[in-house]
Amino acid sequence: MSRLHDLVADTVSNRLFRAVRVTKVSDLGPFREISLTSVASWTPGDKIQLRVARDGLTMRTYTPVRWDNTTGDTTILSYLHGAGPGSAWAQNVAADDSVQVVGPHRSIDLRRFSSAPIFVGDETSVGLRMAWTAAHPNLHPVRDIFEVGADSPTALRALGLEPMLVTREEADDHLPSLVELVVAAAAEHHESPLILTGRSTTIAAIRRALKAAGHAQRMTRVRTYWDPRRTGLD
Repeated sequence: MSRLHDLVADTVSNRLFRAVRVTKVSDLGPFREISLTSVASWTPGDKIQLRVARDGLTMRTYTPVRWDNTTGDTTILSYLHGAGPGSAWAQNVAADDSVQVVGPHRSIDLRRFSSAPIFVGDETSVGLRMAWTAAHPNLHPVRDIFEVGADSPTALRALGLEPMLVTREEADDHLPSLVELVVAAAAEHHESPLILTGRSTTIAAIRRALKAAGHAQRMTRVRTYWDPRRTGLD
């Protein structure tokens, strides 16, 4: 039954996905930077989906940090956390491996922003944040605010990012401090749009606080990338 399941999954994936080659893999602290070949064009903020396990159609979604529409080369960042299939794939992938990909698809079209945003996220948001720089090299966010693990700050600096950091704590004890920073930034930069991505519970807490502070009507783009109670989110 398992062999039949895998055969069906392979047949479906061969119709839905295209195979691309991994050209380079680099370690950056808790991240892996993975370069791929591709033939599609890209809009900054688009997402791609990778088939990360052969036993079925297990997929994970990534926002490319850069994309050369002339050569077709693209780069993604994978945050190595937990023991899920996405992390397992990223930890074991190597140059010259083949991976099945679908996309790119629209997610947050970064070209639509004409003013500098407040950017709030975590390690899973780094791809989108770097895609912002690709789209707007001369328009830096008015605030970068990230909740992170203790091993992430050095890697973020190596990637050229200097966000305001709130270290993730047990039982979410850090969350009031993070929410306070975001609400203060929204009050100071009242005309700036807000890009809010990352963990579901963090996003929910921030949105409640923004609404209570009277900022519910501002331009906001939200994407939930992960939920501690679920797997395989976009």
